[in-house]
Amino acid sequence: MPFIVYGALLIVLGGVLVIHPFGTVLFVLQLLGASLVVTAIVEIIEAWRWRS
Repeated sequence: MPFIVYGALLIVLGGVLVIHPFGTVLFVLQLLGASLVVTAIVEIIEAWRWRS
């Protein structure tokens, strides 16, 4: 069952990428940027906790 769900998800994402490529790339880059910001905040908090 997981392989079927994964395959269906890949088909849907591939279709979205074919229909709207630039918007999809922009979304992926925004998602990457947001994850970098969140990671940096978590690292700062952990360093502050470890130091105290």
